[in-house]
Amino acid sequence: MSVIRHLKGSVTDDAVTTQIDGHTLHMGAGRPSPVDHLIASLAGCAGLTLRRILEKRRIDVQSLEIETELKHTLNPYRIEEIEVTLRVGAEKLKTEVLDASIDLTEKHCPVGVALAGAVKIRLRGEQAE
Repeated sequence: MSVIRHLKGSVTDDAVTTQIDGHTLHMGAGRPSPVDHLIASLAGCAGLTLRRILEKRRIDVQSLEIETELKHTLNPYRIEEIEVTLRVGAEKLKTEVLDASIDLTEKHCPVGVALAGAVKIRLRGEQAE
């Protein structure tokens, strides 16, 4: 079954405003750029996906911090690589369980799956200190 979501928007010289499901999103003109939103979407999707996977494995996630790093060229502007580090705070989380959960996250995060053919994406899992 397919689900269709409708987005509409407008573009000015240096900004974009879009509306989706009753929410307005502003990009550019001193606000986060479309690329910033893309990176945030990947990071958020990976974080939520990892959290769900760990919870299904009965891991009590106490904290999950996300850090991203973007590598790109300037002229032309091309995204080459996005690295997402997911730092998990959870008691009794074994390294092999975290690694396997990161592998599943790569396969099930829809944003990452959509970008994977065009951009090198690297997800890393770490245990929070």
